[in-house]
Amino acid sequence: MKPIFLWKIRELNKPVLKDDDGDGIPEINSLDEIKPFLIALQGKDKFGNPVANHPVLIKGGFLYHLDKKGELEKIKHGQAGSLDFSLSHNVVSGSSVIGARGCKDCHSKNSPFFLKKILIDPYDEEGNSVYIENWERLGIDQEKLSRLLLEQ
Repeated sequence: MKPIFLWKIRELNKPVLKDDDGDGIPEINSLDEIKPFLIALQGKDKFGNPVANHPVLIKGGFLYHLDKKGELEKIKHGQAGSLDFSLSHNVVSGSSVIGARGCKDCHSKNSPFFLKKILIDPYDEEGNSVYIENWERLGIDQEKLSRLLLEQ
């Protein structure tokens, strides 16, 4: 997979999209919008070159593409998730770094680290943002979360 140049997207004859969340910008979020957008991406750019040979949309943990019959297929895909990051208790120093004031910066009842909301999908099929808390994203179960939040 490789990204498509933004100028190709801007010049594309795009299908009509709805503004589901009312912010004035239409989203590609419903299956009825994703399929025609992928079909449009099969067109040519202003130089006569294909915009994409096999266009896909990656969002919310899924890869969307058109199968051999031209039908929309939605596949759970490892590369469609959010990017992971390394966790370390000895990365940098400084007074504004989380953890600089001690363990309770993260390991507390209202932890700004473990309970932080992480955006998973900017727009679900109804146009709503989808979030999970960081502990869920990291694969921590409720029992371990209670220990990490020092709720013993």
